[in-house]
Amino acid sequence: MAQSPHDRLFKFTFRRRDNAASALRALMPPSLAARADWDSLRLMPGSFVDAALSERHTDLLYRLEIDGRPTLVYLLFEHQSSTDPRMPLRILRYMVKIWTAWADDNSGPLPPVIPCVLYHGDDAWTGPIRFEDLFDLEPDARAVGLRDLVPHFGFLLDDLSVRDDNDLHDRTLTAMAKAALLLLKHGRTASDLPERIVEWSETLRAVLAADNGLPAFEAFSRYILQVNAHVRVDDLVRVVRAALGEEAGRAAMTAGEELIAHGKKLGRDEGRAEGRAEGRAAILLKLITLRFGPPAPDVEARVGAASVEQLDRWAEAILTAPTVELLLAETE
Repeated sequence: MAQSPHDRLFKFTFRRRDNAASALRALMPPSLAARADWDSLRLMPGSFVDAALSERHTDLLYRLEIDGRPTLVYLLFEHQSSTDPRMPLRILRYMVKIWTAWADDNSGPLPPVIPCVLYHGDDAWTGPIRFEDLFDLEPDARAVGLRDLVPHFGFLLDDLSVRDDNDLHDRTLTAMAKAALLLLKHGRTASDLPERIVEWSETLRAVLAADNGLPAFEAFSRYILQVNAHVRVDDLVRVVRAALGEEAGRAAMTAGEELIAHGKKLGRDEGRAEGRAEGRAAILLKLITLRFGPPAPDVEARVGAASVEQLDRWAEAILTAPTVELLLAETE
C-alpha cells in the first residue's frame, strides 16, 4: 500500500535516532527518561500495525537501555481525524505481537514495552488511555478481586491538537523533530501556513543547517504542498525564499516541481493501474470463494483496497494458505 504523506513525514523524521530520542525523552515521565541511556536507542525492524488499519496508523519500534536492561519503546502514529475509543485494546494487541517476536529470537525474561501514541487529529483526544477503563466494572470490583484480574497498563499520549506551539518550542527537541511536530499539528488545516513558516524561521534555519538539512526541508515542503489545499507552490517558494534564503527556496521549488510532474504521470497512468488492480482483485476474490467459501465483507474490503503487487503475492500464496486470515497476513 502507498504511504500517506503523514506516514512519510513521520518515518522520515523519527527513523533518525537523534530526532526519535529527543521526542521520546520529552514524552516520557522525567524520572524514567533520566534513567535511560539515550545513546543506546536503536530502531528495530518491522511493523506491528494491522494491514487493514495501515491507512490510519503507522509505527516504529525502538530498543533502549534503562538501568542497563533492554526496554522496547513502541511509537504508534495515529493520523486519523478522530479518537479511537479502543486504542488501549489495539495497543495491547501490538504489545503482544512485539513480545512474541522478541521471544522467538531471545531467551530469558521479556523486556518491558513502553507504548506511546502520537496523535494529530482535528479535535482533542477523548478516548481512554488506560486499558482497564475499557471495562464496565462495578464500584466494588477491587474489593471482590475482579479488578486485579484485568490487565493494568496505559500508554503515553502526545496529543498535538491540544499542545500550544510554545509548548513544542520549549521542548528539548532536535530542530527536525520540532519542525515535524509543528507541521503535523498545523500542516493539514492552517490557512495561514506561509505566515507560520515565517514564525518558525529560527527552527527551520536550524533544520537547514543540520546534517541532511536540505533533503529534510524538501521533505517538509513536499508534505505542506500535499496536505494543505490553501498553499500553492509559487506562494510557498516566495515566502520560503524571503524568510530562509535562496537555497531553501530552491528546495521548496524542487518539491513543488516533483509533485507537479508526479501528478501529470498519474494522470496518464493511474487509470490503467486502477484497472489492473480491479481485475486482479476480482480474480482473487473468486479464488478465495473457491478455496475458503464466500469472503466476509472485511476480506472484500482489504482485497479491494490492495495494490497490484500485494494482490499478486496473495494470488501466489492462496494454494498453500490454510485459512483466508493467514493468507491476508502475508502483507507488504
